[in-house]
Order: sequence, then C-alpha cells, then structure tokens
Amino acid sequence: MRKKASIFMKNIAIVLVLILIMSIMLPIISYGSQYRENTNLDNIDESRYPGYKALLKNLKAAHSSWNFTLFYTGLNWNDVIYNEMLNHGDNLIEGKSGAWLCTEASCLNDDGTPRVYEGSDWHCPSIKAISYYIDPRNFLYENQIFQFERLSYTDDLYTETGIEKILAGTFMANTSPRSYYNNANYTDSTFAQIINEAGITKRVSPYHLAARIRQEIVIQGGGPSNSATGNVDGYKGLYNFFNIGASTGQGAITRGLKYANDHGWTSPEAAIKGGAEIIASSYISKGQDTLYLEKFNVSQESGSLYRHQYQANIQAAESEGKSIYRSYNSLGVLDNNYNFIIPVYENMPYYPCAMPTTVSRIVTDNIIIKSGHTDINIRKDKTTNSEAIAKVNGGDILLRIEQGLEQVNGYVWDKVVLPNGTIGYISNQFVEKINDVITCNEVAYTNAITNLRNGPGSSQTEIVKNIAIGEQLTIIDKAKYTLDGYTWDRVKLPDGVQGYIISVALVNEIKSYEGDIVKVITQNYPLSLREEPGTDKNILCKIPKGALAIRLEENVSNANGVQWSKVKTFDGVVGYASSEYLQLVKKKEEPKPNTDMIAIDAENKIIKCEPTAKVSDLIAKSENAIAKDKDGNKIEDSTKLLATGNKVLIDEVEYVVIKLGDADGDGTIDSSDLLKIVKHLKGIKLIEIEKSGDANNDGMVDSADLLRIVKYLKGTATITI
Repeated sequence: MRKKASIFMKNIAIVLVLILIMSIMLPIISYGSQYRENTNLDNIDESRYPGYKALLKNLKAAHSSWNFTLFYTGLNWNDVIYNEMLNHGDNLIEGKSGAWLCTEASCLNDDGTPRVYEGSDWHCPSIKAISYYIDPRNFLYENQIFQFERLSYTDDLYTETGIEKILAGTFMANTSPRSYYNNANYTDSTFAQIINEAGITKRVSPYHLAARIRQEIVIQGGGPSNSATGNVDGYKGLYNFFNIGASTGQGAITRGLKYANDHGWTSPEAAIKGGAEIIASSYISKGQDTLYLEKFNVSQESGSLYRHQYQANIQAAESEGKSIYRSYNSLGVLDNNYNFIIPVYENMPYYPCAMPTTVSRIVTDNIIIKSGHTDINIRKDKTTNSEAIAKVNGGDILLRIEQGLEQVNGYVWDKVVLPNGTIGYISNQFVEKINDVITCNEVAYTNAITNLRNGPGSSQTEIVKNIAIGEQLTIIDKAKYTLDGYTWDRVKLPDGVQGYIISVALVNEIKSYEGDIVKVITQNYPLSLREEPGTDKNILCKIPKGALAIRLEENVSNANGVQWSKVKTFDGVVGYASSEYLQLVKKKEEPKPNTDMIAIDAENKIIKCEPTAKVSDLIAKSENAIAKDKDGNKIEDSTKLLATGNKVLIDEVEYVVIKLGDADGDGTIDSSDLLKIVKHLKGIKLIEIEKSGDANNDGMVDSADLLRIVKYLKGTATITI
C-alpha cells in the first residue's frame, strides 16, 4: 500500500507541475520569461522546483549572511539537456570512463573505444554526465556553491593574500612575470597584484580571474601550458592566460595564440588584463555572471542560448568553485555577504540527476543465458544478498540495458529486463551477447520532443539522448512492454543508436499544410536556424542532422554567398537556414475542409470549433456563412484560422465563435492561453468568453483544461468538440 500511495502522490505532483507551468512547451516562448528574484526561501514552490528549498535553507542556516537569487530561466529541462548534447565535442570531460562517456557512433572509434577529442583523455560526455553537472541541486553545498557566486566585483571583499592562496602551487605564486620569465621588459608586479588590479579595473572578481587562469593554463606540476610559455614557434612572446579563442580540437593552442597576437597580448600582464576585459564585456555584462552560467549558457541576455560558452570542460565550474571555496575558507571570510545566483528549470526531474558510474556502461542489446545453466537468479540489486526477484534458464533471451565493467560485491553485474518487464541484475558470467531481436521494421517520426531511453520505462532506465520533433527513426520491436503508464517501442536511429520511446510520441507520417517538409542533410553538425539570412546573424536554435522541418519559402535570399530558405521547426521556431542542407521529403499538402471540427448551436447562437478549424471549414459546414473579425470586417482569406470572438452571419443570424482552448482569442493554442486560464481560475482576470477555456469540452473551466492544453501542445492529447 505504501508503494501505491507513493506512486499516487508522485502522479499528483506531476499534474501540479503541468498545471502551474506556463511555458514548458515551446522554447521560443519561454526564453522571454526569464527573471531573477531575491526570494524568501520559504516561498520556493516545491511542486515546480523540487529539492531546492531544503538545500538552500541548510546553507542559509549555516551562513546567515549569504543571499540567494533564484534565476527563473523559463527553460524546459529536457530542452536544455537536448541543446547541450546537440554538438558532440562542444562539451568534454577528462579522465572518465563507463557511464560518464557518450556512446553515440560519432563519439566512438572504429573498434568501439571512446574517441579522444583533446590531449590524451578528453572525451565527449554522456547525457547522464551532462545532466549531473547541469542540475544545480547537485552542488548546493558549502564547498560547491561558489560556482553560483555572482562574479561582478564586490568592494572590500578581495585581497592579494586571497589571490595568492588560489595561485599556491603554481608558477605564478609569490612571483612576478619579470622574475619568472627572466625578462626585464615585463612588470615587477606579482601575478597576484596584476590579477587584483585587473579585477578592480574591469569590475570582475579577482578570485574568479585567478581561479579561471589556474583552470585554463596550469598543467600538472604547476607549470604553464603552451598558452602561457611565450615560447611557441611562430608565436614567441605571445600569451593567452585565459585560453580565449582556443576552441576545442587539434590546434587549439595555436588558435589561442593567434587570438593573442590579434589583440596585442605580448606580455603576461597584457594577456591577463586583456583577458579580464573580454570576460567582463563578453560574459559577465551579458548575464553570464557566474561560473555556472559561463559554462552552461542558459541566459537569454547573451543572445546565444547554449552557445557562447567559455569552455568545453563540463567539470570546470565545479572545479573552479571549489578552488574559490578553499581560498575563502583559508582566509576566514566564508561568512561575508555573498550573493549566489541559482538557476531553476521547468519540468525538472523530481530527484537530482545522479552521478554516472565507471562500473558499468549504458547499452541496449540482447543477451542469452548460456546453455547448461538453470535457476539463475535475477536480483533486485548488485549483490548476492539482495532479493531474488526472478529466475532464468539456459536459452532464455533478455534485454540488457547496462553492461557491467568492474566487479561489485565480488561479481560483474548486468542490468536486464525480462519479457514481463521486470528489471533486475544478473552476474554476467552466465550471459553472452546475441544479435538484436527485431520483430518489425517500421519507419516512424517523433511528434514531440521526447527522451530516447536505454530500456522501457522511465523509473529504472537512463536517458540516452533527447529527440527533437520530426526526427525519422525505425521501430524494430513494437509495444512489447507496458511500464510506468506507457507502452514502449524499441527504435533505431539513422546513426545506429538504439533505445526505447513511448509509443504515443511516434507517428507513421507527418503532414504539413504550411510548406514542404524537408530533412536536414548536414554532414556531422546540426543546422543553424538564424534570425535573418546571413552567416553572421543570430542563431535561434539548431536543427539536428536527419531531423525534419517545414520550409515556408525556398531560396528567399542570397547572403554571404549562401542561398537561404525560410524554415519553421516543429517546435514553432521560424528562421532562415542554408538551402544546401535541406532535402525535400514531402510536398506541402492542401488542407481539405473538415466539417466535423465545427458544431453550430442555433439555440444559443454559438459555433464551437476545434483548434485547427479555418474559415474554409466553416464555409464547408454552412455555405452561406460569413465570418467576421472582432472589428466586424469580413474575413476574406478562407485559410485563416477561426478565433474565439469571431462573429459569423448565417442567414442573417449572428453567431459567436468559441474555439476550445483559445482563451485569449488569437486563434492559436499556446502558452498564453494557459496563462489566461490560470488568471481566470485565480480571479485575477476573467476570460472574456468563458467557454473558450473549456478545452476538454466538459462544460467547466478548471485545472483539467490546463492539463488538456499542455498534453495537446506535447502531441499526446487532442482537443475535440
């Protein structure tokens, strides 16, 4: 009974989240809703942002002088993870293995080993690793909180002694550029003094500058990397203490030193002060004013969400934050008045994202129990002392979703799914891998942003990647499992990656009445959708290779030597993309009138209609109908959507249009309708035509209508008359 009650309460919490969130559906809408607020910690909404309140209150109890600003990003959690994982190689992690590393084909060598992106041990991180480092709740502890410290300069907080503590053990500790480089042309001021002066002048925390330099250019043993030796062939006498311009990949140091040359950084002092200026003007002044936000750019102020990130290393913010903490602690200034900016996201997982492990790796494959074995236990956990939840025998075929790499409690354990959906662990000495079990070969498309998981179910599986709307894939095993309230299909992506997706997120075809459906055919990277034609224009979002989009207009401009087409994503983002990388999949379809989506109530003089109803559908329903806008003007364009509040004349009798869900009367169903209904329910501002808020057509306007609209926008429910 306790388990059932827990599931019930969890479902209630999920519903509350769906009801309260106004902008979880379309990223382009949620961007504009960002704001920061110095919040009373008791007022944090636990139903929307679970786990934050207790962690922050613990910190406040220990340090009463600390202040916490919640940064309401307005961004949906899955959208954030999806965009951070989009460009493989833009994010890197060092010295990790197992579930820490990405297993997509582009991130593996031919022999299946992880591809090295930098140095000898920098790899592309897995979605689980990305999720762990992006989830702020994992770092709301005293020794990790400083990655959220506001980096603008705070008077009377910093000392040269504090800077020296951060530089301790490096080539910069207690010395000057003149002394270290043995160059009389360089300043005799210590590195700590230079950094302190740069912080004061540029209004940036000098502790941040010192920690960032240490992170970027100090190598094992404390010496400088080639970015700061001043002795690289072709770039002698040039320095880049912050590795600015040194993007990832082969030749990164050279690119950084070329940047130094272009900016006249011909001495360590010039490089430190010049780099501080770049950090101040390009990051801190643009809303990326914490270590966390410099790494994970979720600030709309920067104008380039998920891009414009200072470094590739996903561990950098945590590492630098710990360095700052150690310095503050040793100086005895932990109880100063610090301001921490803590991001919160919409629709976050209920529990903080777990740290990946090196003892196993995420897989989706089939295994068979070796012949000769009988009554082999499937256990609840990775130990022989754990409960045996099932037994298997030689010849039994199982789905494996984690492959053990190291011994745990004396055995190497694989995580498996039985045919009845039971999930548990088996010692891998009893199993061997076989070819994939394929029962169908059905082309399908996603109709919502959704998660690809390594197995069926959402409670005991891992997210392999986020899938955009309109991506083509192949179903290879259909509806074999029903878990956590959904049936699950096993699918294969064009790049060979496999996993499970809920069946309701898949459709057999995608239609468009707005324009041609096209597929992105870039080589490796996703396609940039820009605000205007031109390679120098602002990037609105990225469309993954292989994903579908709607081409509204073809070859509308030739800018920067590129032909541009006007494109709309299935998320509703409209922009311009290079025509070269758009391949026609399906021509635009002409809509056929659908009279079933319109109901004429002669007694009450109202016309109810569904979200996609147009004037042409009304005319097909009643050929004498004349639709008028809110100003009383006849609507001449028959393809125009009907909207709540439109007037219709039928045989000289006037009717009022009520479009279910269109509470704001603009003809479309989106997050603004959700907000309108919430205000109506709270009594803040009533809906002008109340029945338009009745999205489920049950005669009432209540929270159930909010839930129906959310599901409609996600493509998991319909709004019908």
